Amino acid sequence: MAENASHSAQTYTGDAFRLSEGAYNKVRVILMGLAAVGWLLLIAGYFLDHERFFRSYLLNYVYSLTFVVGALFFVMVEHASGATWSVVLRRISESIMMVIPIAALFFVPLLFDLHGIYEWTHEAVVAKDPYLFEKSAYLNVPFFIARAVIYFAIWSFLAFKLWGWSTAQDTDRDFAYTAKSRRLSAFGLLLLTFTFSLAAVDWVMSLMPHWFSTMFGLYMYAGCATGFTGMLILISLAFRSNGILDRAITEEHYHDLGKWLYAFNIFWAYCAFSQYMLIWYGNLTEETIFFQHRFQGSWEYVSKLLIFGHFLIPFVLLVTLWAKRNLAVLGAMAALLVAMHYVDVYWLIMGSFYLDGVQLHWLDAAGLLALLPTFGLFFWMRLAKQHIVPVGDLRFERSLHFHQV
Repeated sequence: MAENASHSAQTYTGDAFRLSEGAYNKVRVILMGLAAVGWLLLIAGYFLDHERFFRSYLLNYVYSLTFVVGALFFVMVEHASGATWSVVLRRISESIMMVIPIAALFFVPLLFDLHGIYEWTHEAVVAKDPYLFEKSAYLNVPFFIARAVIYFAIWSFLAFKLWGWSTAQDTDRDFAYTAKSRRLSAFGLLLLTFTFSLAAVDWVMSLMPHWFSTMFGLYMYAGCATGFTGMLILISLAFRSNGILDRAITEEHYHDLGKWLYAFNIFWAYCAFSQYMLIWYGNLTEETIFFQHRFQGSWEYVSKLLIFGHFLIPFVLLVTLWAKRNLAVLGAMAALLVAMHYVDVYWLIMGSFYLDGVQLHWLDAAGLLALLPTFGLFFWMRLAKQHIVPVGDLRFERSLHFHQV
């Protein structure tokens, strides 16, 4: 495959796709600069407002982690389904999922103030509260930490196995790697769904330990898939604008990405409505308290923003074939849903701390500026080490020339 001057950001050697050193260094410097500013602000915030620091850190950690877990989900869905169209996109997703071990390290700071974040860590409070006492067999610090270790161990195992097989296949083109990835992904999807649902309960739902919802884990899982798909579209479009994979990821691939974004967002809305409807119908105080707080004061406007920005606007605009194939519209909807995903996580987490209304703080922005570029930097470094597409996959050529049926 020949290359012309307009595609200097990527180098072709036969079918090999690699980032040029110039493109790699440019993005690396930007991400390092953003992360450095964010971490300096976060460190200052730690000393200025200790309590808000950990709340903002939790918010942005959970938000950033959802993209990493979403990448692992996407890779396993592709393997389990045997999809051809998404093969050219898979190495991007694989590089993002390989941030999981790094994400495990960034979970550690939260352990230094569990007492300030979670009510159920207060033994005196638990002893006087029959509801919390009944939950104490599950909600206790040693078991909480042990579960987190298990979650990250499982996610890291899945990611390393799939990454190792995929990169090994670049060299020998052995179909056995595809078969092994498919078998692992079929079981891995069940493991990921179960463990991430529990993690959502542990890290987010337990912020309001008197409240419970059997839909909550699935609700966050749907938001995770929607947010990641939006991010994958934005990364692909950013590559395209810089001449990277612009001839490999075509309008046909963006069309299918648009379908995924649309489907996952509808599923998120279905989970949100189902959770709300069941709680409204049951009308139990220990369940309705969640929505009671989020439909009063300034939280009411955030709730309405999610209804319109996270569901109605994308639902109306992305329903057409034209919108999914128009890269400007698709990019705008992807950016909107990535932003709405942040609003959703903010609504869930900060709505548990500040019951009377939204309390914006500069540390929220600082945390986002620190963690998201940091995760992005490790993704970028991982991507640059290998071919940026899985050239050894036997479906790679068909994926390059994929067309809608």
